[in-house]
Amino acid sequence: AGNAWVEHLAWSSHTSSGVPVFATAAGKKLNLWSAHGELLLAYPDHPSTISSLQWKPNSRTPVLTSATYGQVALWAVDS
Repeated sequence: AGNAWVEHLAWSSHTSSGVPVFATAAGKKLNLWSAHGELLLAYPDHPSTISSLQWKPNSRTPVLTSATYGQVALWAVDS
């Protein structure tokens, strides 16, 4: 999940495909994985270390939120 320790993990079973996914944050790296551990998507590096991950609750489409120093980013997982 990057060249650093995985510091944050966020699990979601609410994808449009019905397949559970999880996100990992290691340093500036954010990755999306299948429930079987296959890398689905490597997001662009964040400007600084990721300090938090959270899935948007009750959303029609899954949205992952990542926070860094001075920035919050929203990621539409299915598009």
